[in-house]
Amino acid sequence: MHSGNTRLVRSGKLVIVAGINGVGKTTVLSTMLKLLPPDLKVNVFNYGDVMLEIAKRNGWVGGRDDLRRLPLSKQLLLQEEAAEKLFDQARQGNVVVDTHALITTKNGFLPGLPKWVIETLQPDVIVLVEALPEEILKRRLNDTMRVRDDQSTVEEIKLFLELNRSAAISSAVFVGASVLIVRNVEGDATQAASKIVKLFTPDNA
Repeated sequence: MHSGNTRLVRSGKLVIVAGINGVGKTTVLSTMLKLLPPDLKVNVFNYGDVMLEIAKRNGWVGGRDDLRRLPLSKQLLLQEEAAEKLFDQARQGNVVVDTHALITTKNGFLPGLPKWVIETLQPDVIVLVEALPEEILKRRLNDTMRVRDDQSTVEEIKLFLELNRSAAISSAVFVGASVLIVRNVEGDATQAASKIVKLFTPDNA
């Protein structure tokens, strides 16, 4: 594990973008890439995809939704190894790590950015993508590609959004990162995406 006592030496910035299931984070990040000026390069890495790759290699899962059903000990091992791989990727320039600040598991809520992960990644900013609870629930109900066993009511989603903020801020404390909350407005992801793009511009370097 890399030490968190010294900030990772890199040529660009590392920004973590997190959000609960159904918030529209994938759409926001896709829009962000389209809004980047030609001379600005940002690489996006999905933390869950890296964990899935490692888990499949070990024969632990068959698909993405199996990750959160793994024993806690295996989930923690996957988090650690994925952080190490992303640490190496972050040496090459501007990086966005697409992940979750808080994960629903059969054992309860699991921090997506625990101390050993956040100190390895050393992000400059943690961005939380949020949306109205009613919009999140609607997106989840319309998503037939994923098997959902997380919050299924507006009130449960509202509470999870609050817990997600607390988790992100707690993680930021370990490395002195800032936390930026952006709202993904239904039908207009450009508002949230443009705020992420600005984090990589010279004025915000």
